[in-house]
Amino acid sequence: MLIFVYGGTASGKSTYAESLAASLAQPAPLIYLATMDASDPESLRRIARHRQQRAFAPFRTVEQPRGIGQADFPQGAVVLVECLSTLTANELFSPGADPQTAATAVLKGLSRLCARAAHTVVVSSDVFRDGGTYPPATRQYIRLLGHLHQTLAQRADHVVEIVASIPLPVKGGLPL
Repeated sequence: MLIFVYGGTASGKSTYAESLAASLAQPAPLIYLATMDASDPESLRRIARHRQQRAFAPFRTVEQPRGIGQADFPQGAVVLVECLSTLTANELFSPGADPQTAATAVLKGLSRLCARAAHTVVVSSDVFRDGGTYPPATRQYIRLLGHLHQTLAQRADHVVEIVASIPLPVKGGLPL
């Protein structure tokens, strides 16, 4: 089963997705596939904070900032991908990448991951509503993420938007 969870910054999407993944994992292994790239002091601080927040959670963390289809986890695990928006940026802004190669890397990687997982929960950010004016590279990223959201929503069994920590079913009802 593929579940797509999205919402704005600090909406509660990660908390919801973590709880959902944990409830699906009985008795399967529970994998937290972390996509943040440890490339600068700020990202290192954020990764350390996220690890501390999950210290007592039942997840085994797999760091995979790119190439998620290559992630190492047991067949039949429940996998939480945190998050699609970060993974997309990592793939798009890799040396030599363009929107097409980034989209292909993300979608093929998710397909491989879903083929091995019992359940996959993908978290992403809603970055589409502010109407701001951005440089071309940022607009390219937003368009690509929008394309990936649409594709993932079509493939998903369930799509859930989180608004102020309230899960709103968009497709397939609430998973549990």
